[in-house]
Amino acid sequence: MCNTSIVMCRVIFLFAVGIAMAANPESQTGKSNVLQSANRIMGSEVKSNMDEKLGSVKELIVNQSQDDVQYVIISSGDKLHPVPWTAIKCGGEANEPNASAEKKIKGLTIDITKDRFTQSPTVESMDMTTLSSSSLKQRVDSFYSTQIQESESTWKRMKTEVKEKLSGTTSESEGQATNLIKGSDLIGMNVKNLNDEELASIKDIVIDSRKGNLAYGLLGFGGVLGVREKVAAVPWSAIAIQPDHTMAKLDATKDKLESAILPEGRISELNQRQFAQRVHEVFGVEPYWQVYGFEAPSEESGAGTLQKDIEKDVEKDLQKDIQKDTEKEIKKEIKKEREGIY
Repeated sequence: MCNTSIVMCRVIFLFAVGIAMAANPESQTGKSNVLQSANRIMGSEVKSNMDEKLGSVKELIVNQSQDDVQYVIISSGDKLHPVPWTAIKCGGEANEPNASAEKKIKGLTIDITKDRFTQSPTVESMDMTTLSSSSLKQRVDSFYSTQIQESESTWKRMKTEVKEKLSGTTSESEGQATNLIKGSDLIGMNVKNLNDEELASIKDIVIDSRKGNLAYGLLGFGGVLGVREKVAAVPWSAIAIQPDHTMAKLDATKDKLESAILPEGRISELNQRQFAQRVHEVFGVEPYWQVYGFEAPSEESGAGTLQKDIEKDVEKDLQKDIQKDTEKEIKKEIKKEREGIY
């Protein structure tokens, strides 16, 4: 009787968990919002934590020497505000299946009032020389110092040997002004192999929202004029943007791209450790989460992950409780037998 009651309680608990997860989709995806599409960030609305509209994302400025987003350019009225990535909280449904570039990210916020935001540093244009200015970076970082959670210097790291080999130059040998590039200039860029043959084009960039690191390039290949085109996930550290910014190089063949195809272009697949690990192995580079000291992707991802974990824990507790109750019943029976004997 006691064991039956325990089982019923567990069943009711799991049913309640299922209802709660259905009511809260974010709980189903676990770490799914960690990876974000650059295409979907572009043009997204940015609000204050008081739900005041601050502006919209005009551009992402990528720092090539660190492989991360240095500035998110927010357009507000007729002004352009460069904001550090780490000052922005990135939420929303980034990994919905078949999400298009037109479906923008929801939940881009800055912990700042609208009045205070209007006083933030601005630039006249997105000129790379201006944006590369150390004085601008100092002013921007100083203004958003309370919003930046960790020092960016903690995450500095040299590019991999693969990238240096392909580009023919190290990040330190490049001038400061050439380190920055617009995200919109990267997207659409042609990619060639080491034999200078056309291989693919960059369709999108996958950004790890925790620090704004570029995690993957989504490369489109095959097909004609975009029809029946396939999309492969390639670790960003394996892609080398050439110094003239007109093209990129990748030490790969179309067979390698075939082995890294992203099913239906779903970024959520990259949250699965096994798939993500294999993608890095295909291109012979270290997983980006290890490079930056991030937590690795889950073994599984998607709606069932959290519920499966809970079910496992509940099952363990159930077995323990049944074992305890069984031991109690046995002890009672032994006690009765002893009392009957004596």
